[in-house]
Amino acid sequence: MSTQIAPQFTQALSVIGENDLALTSSGSFNIAARRHPVYLNNVGEWRFLYDAYRGGKDYISNPNNLKRHSYETDALFRQRLARAYYYNYCGPIIDGMVNHLFKGGVIRENSKMLADFYEEVNDNGKDINFFMRDVATQAGIYGKVSVLVDMPKATPEEIAARERGEATRLFDQGKTPRLFVYAPINVLDWSTSADGLNWVLLQHEEREDLNPFIPAKNKQVYELWDRTSWTSYDKDGRRIDGGDHLLGIVPFVTISNIGLDQSSTGESTIKDIAHINNNIYQLCSLLDEIFHRQAFSQLTAEGNPKEYDAQAMSTAGAFCYPIGRKQPDFISPDASQAELHMKQIDSMIGEIYRIANIKINANENRLYKTIVQSQYDFEAFNSVLKNKARALEKFETDVNYILSLWLQQPDIASINVQYPAEFDTTLLADDVAEASQLNDLGMGDVFMQMYKRNIAKKRFPDADEETIDKIAAAFTEATATVRF
Repeated sequence: MSTQIAPQFTQALSVIGENDLALTSSGSFNIAARRHPVYLNNVGEWRFLYDAYRGGKDYISNPNNLKRHSYETDALFRQRLARAYYYNYCGPIIDGMVNHLFKGGVIRENSKMLADFYEEVNDNGKDINFFMRDVATQAGIYGKVSVLVDMPKATPEEIAARERGEATRLFDQGKTPRLFVYAPINVLDWSTSADGLNWVLLQHEEREDLNPFIPAKNKQVYELWDRTSWTSYDKDGRRIDGGDHLLGIVPFVTISNIGLDQSSTGESTIKDIAHINNNIYQLCSLLDEIFHRQAFSQLTAEGNPKEYDAQAMSTAGAFCYPIGRKQPDFISPDASQAELHMKQIDSMIGEIYRIANIKINANENRLYKTIVQSQYDFEAFNSVLKNKARALEKFETDVNYILSLWLQQPDIASINVQYPAEFDTTLLADDVAEASQLNDLGMGDVFMQMYKRNIAKKRFPDADEETIDKIAAAFTEATATVRF
């Protein structure tokens, strides 16, 4: 049994230059060794961005993420690396944006024909909303992400029928298409022309583990998809499997993180933040080194050690020093270096929030934002979210078109997908708190009814007007006996 491991969690192979393509044992061209120039130029950065988002031991255990000081020995660097810790700002920023994107819900009109598919869109049993959250998350990490719209392979019986001229892989015999996410580190090479994608070379890992008495094996598989067929190869370029799909297009869709930009690399949400976060990681490690080496004050005493007599006089102990000598005293480490590091760390944290257009707590950071500044931050953040929403709509529409080809149901391509058109980043708790203040001011029943209705619409943007009226009415009845 072969189990495909999610491509986004596998490591890309070693970087191979365009002029260093390997040859098979027979001297033929090894297609598994192909690499696009964009891939070669960016694969290192993609790995770094993914590690920055994930954080944890994978980030800390990578010695490339922590820089060795010029005066530091190998042994001291290993000790500092073992004590390292990573404050992850990249993950919460991307997750927060994705939460805002999907908080208002997604409308998919006339989608009954895909009801079963939407319940389970991949081999992991994830529904369409969970899957699209993953797509949005990975697009934020890498700047772009792609999805292969595949149909389960034909059974031996179906293959035999095809050989008799009775069927091809383009069929509908109760099978449901599957969506596979491919991070850019697993999209090795491709070709495009004016009318779209000509072909793409993908890589994933499969685990063979059917027999529990035989050690499991992981193997790298390379798939070449063009507009009419697909072929899989092993790492040496030997053909494993293949066949026709006859769709007329490559069933592969890419989404860019920033709006509708279809550039070859995209633009990661954390392209700058991840490097600032890494600098915080460096400074925190150096700060920890200061504390580790200089945490305790040192006792100093004038004269020869032989002149001093130690005595156990209490739980702490004491010693006598000669008459005429200066009283022993403690010297403390210089705190200025630690203070400088902490100040720089605070500055970088503030810069991360500025880049991400995230509101900063004025009390905690001693910063004050005017109403105009806060409104500007909201508009900038709202604009980013709207661009992402439009990109997700187009992405789903493109996926639906390929599904319509696989299932031979043209109406699937007409499914209307709508993500929220506007985003309000104000927390619902803030709205309720403000409603409490307005209620105390006695603004009147009509005003409060309208205000509570607006809160209900914000919380349930997809609800119809009748439902909103019912929610607001229930809200009013509840607050008649229980004050905010």
